[in-house]
Amino acid sequence: MESFRIFLDTDVLINWLAKETDPNTGFNLWRCPYAIIELIERREIVGHTSLTNIFEVRFVLRRKKKYSEKKIKDCIETLFGAIEIEVPDSGDMLEANRLQNTPEEFLERYFPNIFVRIKDAIRDILKER
Repeated sequence: MESFRIFLDTDVLINWLAKETDPNTGFNLWRCPYAIIELIERREIVGHTSLTNIFEVRFVLRRKKKYSEKKIKDCIETLFGAIEIEVPDSGDMLEANRLQNTPEEFLERYFPNIFVRIKDAIRDILKER
């Protein structure tokens, strides 16, 4: 299999760390990021984020999620253990913006078997409505 290197943006990291749910649909937004992190942990893909995103994650967890400093520290340590943290230059940031996809698009394109489970979960939520 081709080796993938993916860049995880702040939204993806927050969805995963905070186990966010869409308030309108009830869909677990963390499902796709969780599947991606599993692929990273199995070394099927390599995950990256920027130091800037780590700062944003810390801010969101503190101000919007009201996490304690201990819980924020644990979350950040989890990130450092799972993905590679890059210090980007302006060229890196422009390229990351150009390549940006949602976690759903990435999984559907490259790992469709994982996405089938997620599609089933969405279908079940919609049936309940």
